[in-house]
Amino acid sequence: MNNPSDSDLDISWINEQQRIQNIQNNYCRENVEEINVYSLYINKDSYIDKITCKKQPVINNCISRDSVLGIIQTNKTSASKKYKLSDVLVYHVDLEPQHIQSFSKTIDILTSSKSFFKVLPIVDEISIPPSIFIFHSLNSVFFMYKEADNGTNTHSHTIKSILKPISTTSEVKHKHTKKVRISNDNEQLINIERRQHKPKKTRKNVLSVSR
Repeated sequence: MNNPSDSDLDISWINEQQRIQNIQNNYCRENVEEINVYSLYINKDSYIDKITCKKQPVINNCISRDSVLGIIQTNKTSASKKYKLSDVLVYHVDLEPQHIQSFSKTIDILTSSKSFFKVLPIVDEISIPPSIFIFHSLNSVFFMYKEADNGTNTHSHTIKSILKPISTTSEVKHKHTKKVRISNDNEQLINIERRQHKPKKTRKNVLSVSR
C-alpha cells in the first residue's frame, strides 16, 4: 500500500497547535480569510426549527453586499417553507493584543463578551476586521429567518364558510315533521306537522277558523 504524500495530509492543525504553544509571540491581529455563516430558521411558534452552517470567504476584510444578498436569496426557503429575514448579527472578538491576558482572567466571561455581539443592517456589507488568530474560529455571522405567514389557512376557512350548502325548504320541513300516535276509539295515525312560524292571520284563515 502506498503511503499518502505529505501534500495529501491536512497538517494545518499541527501548525495551529504550534502557534498556540508560542502564543506569547503571536498576539498580533491577522486578517480573517473565512468565517462561519449560520442560518437559523424560526417557526411561527418562535421555536428554532433548523440551523445550518457554511464557510464564507472574507475578501478585503468584509463580506460584500452582493454576497450578503446571495446568502439571503439562497437560504430564504427551507423544507418547502418560505422564510423572511428578520435580523443579521455578527460575533467578532476584537480584543486588543494587550488586553488578552486580562480577559483570560475574567471570571464573568459571558458579561465581558457581550460587546462582541453586534446587530447589523439587514442589507449591507459585513465588515470583518482583523483579529488575533486564536479567535478566528469563533468569529461568526448569524442570519435569523422567520417563517412567512402566507395566509393560506385563513383563506381556505373563508371559502369553506362561503360554499357551505344551505338547507332547502323541503329539508327544513322534513326536520320539523314528526309522527305521533294518538290513542282514541279509532286508533288513527295522524301526521302532525310542527312549523316554525304560526300561519298568518289572513281573512281567509280567520273565516276558516270561525266556521
